[in-house]
Amino acid sequence: MTDSTIINKEIKPVIDYLIDTQWRLENKDAMSYDKIRHELKEGILLMEQKLKKYPNLSDIIHIIKYAIVVLCDEILNFTKWEGQKKWQNALLEKEMCNSVDAGNLFFKYMDNEALRHPLLAEIFYICFVLAFQKRLKNEHLSINRYKEKLYHAAQLTHIIPDNDRFLSPGANQTINIPIKNLPPLFGTTSLIIFIVMLIGAYLIASQFLWHDVIRLILDISNYITTKGY
Repeated sequence: MTDSTIINKEIKPVIDYLIDTQWRLENKDAMSYDKIRHELKEGILLMEQKLKKYPNLSDIIHIIKYAIVVLCDEILNFTKWEGQKKWQNALLEKEMCNSVDAGNLFFKYMDNEALRHPLLAEIFYICFVLAFQKRLKNEHLSINRYKEKLYHAAQLTHIIPDNDRFLSPGANQTINIPIKNLPPLFGTTSLIIFIVMLIGAYLIASQFLWHDVIRLILDISNYITTKGY
């Protein structure tokens, strides 16, 4: 199973719920603080259990979990809603990861771990673009440098556009149509045929024109002869 498939299947549901919640809160929808917290915790725990099915991920599951937990905190901490203050005082990071250092630890993981593993790189790329790049809003070079490093470490060159406009945990792969070449000398042959047809059309048209001119001259000659001019 590819890294992108694992993200779509096991991690995407949590991120989808988080982004949908953010959108609803920004649009002043009434949502229960307790319900949001419960749904996110349950989603993250379920994600963690599902990831344990993949033996090759055993060493990085805690990093994946951490990245998603602090993504939730980062988004809900800076979204204006009635539970914002309460959330800031009770971070999921502290409850689920026993840590309260999201800023430094997220970037530390991104620098030291994410660039070594394509799946981690893709997850941290998503988290960085969705939330953490705002911490570097005045450091455009750093933002672009992080994006480029994660982008290539995740081997996303062929599935995510450079401008991020299709970025999403469930983004589909772009359609790659095989290049089909025309037969050799196809263009030259077509041009020659076109020129021959053009010359033929010109000659046919010229004959009709000359016939008309000759007929006109004969008519004028007959008229002059008849009238005696």
